[in-house]
Amino acid sequence: MARGGAGVIYRCYETALGRNVAVKVLPSHFDDDGRERFLREGYAMGGLSGHPNIVNILRVGVSPSGRPYIVMPYHAADSLAVRLRREGPVAWPEALRIGVKLCGALETAHQAGTLHRDIKPANILINDYGEPQLSDFGIAHI
Repeated sequence: MARGGAGVIYRCYETALGRNVAVKVLPSHFDDDGRERFLREGYAMGGLSGHPNIVNILRVGVSPSGRPYIVMPYHAADSLAVRLRREGPVAWPEALRIGVKLCGALETAHQAGTLHRDIKPANILINDYGEPQLSDFGIAHI
């Protein structure tokens, strides 16, 4: 699905529950610091799971080959960045709605001692119900 500086995201099918999921896998060339940062993202987001505007973490682990991975819900509607490229700017009431919801997500993260440090449209996913969800806590400060 996507490739970024901190991993490759695959769309996978979870047969036990009959649903699509997104699996973010750390490339094999990362050193111990990169692995630690990657796992920190999973733990940071996992600690915030349950907030309606933060992407839930379904599982964090290490593959048999030693590559860390994070399993998250699949977001078919994609990111706010893709939406903006496809549809252009959002109307101010929608921008306000998204902003207020993300402020709630950031407040929850800050209360838990986590600073996101990379807020941008590409890190705001839109769920199946049209709700924004903050993702990618890869450079978060905990």
